[in-house]
Amino acid sequence: MRKMIALFIAMFAFSVAQAEVYQWVDGQGGVHFTDDLDKVPARYRKKVKTIEPTAPGERPIPPVVAPAPAAAPAPAAKKAELYGGRDQNWWSTTFRMARGELRTAQEQLAGKQESLIALRRKRVIYQRTRDRIAYNELKEEIGRDEEKLKQLQERLANLESEADRAGVPPEWRQ
Repeated sequence: MRKMIALFIAMFAFSVAQAEVYQWVDGQGGVHFTDDLDKVPARYRKKVKTIEPTAPGERPIPPVVAPAPAAAPAPAAKKAELYGGRDQNWWSTTFRMARGELRTAQEQLAGKQESLIALRRKRVIYQRTRDRIAYNELKEEIGRDEEKLKQLQERLANLESEADRAGVPPEWRQ
């Protein structure tokens, strides 16, 4: 009976706890929502609209706001350079992630190979079944990791060749 009462109280508390949602439009015409008025920048607080909470389980429907007219690009703004349809940030991030994954895979493989050598010694000395099983499982896992490493190296090589075709500068490939 106590569990039923506790469950009922918890359900009631969660259904009552509805927060107000605040909406504001920034200088570029972007619409933002938050449930904490302190998160609204001070210069936009006068323009904040409060969206009333709805019934439990329903999502509030924000009012439709007409987008602000697009501002003309500043004449001094430099047009982003694109190689292969992508900017410097994309190329740099993609190369960094590919090399990071490759480095991580190589480090993990080296650690597993050291563990395999230790298990091989144990298997030879003690000749226990569990050592043989662990050795075989680790050997299979190393095989899968070596295959993954080959795929990562191939992916990095493909990225390099794509960058070559697009004429990406070397400093973007770091």
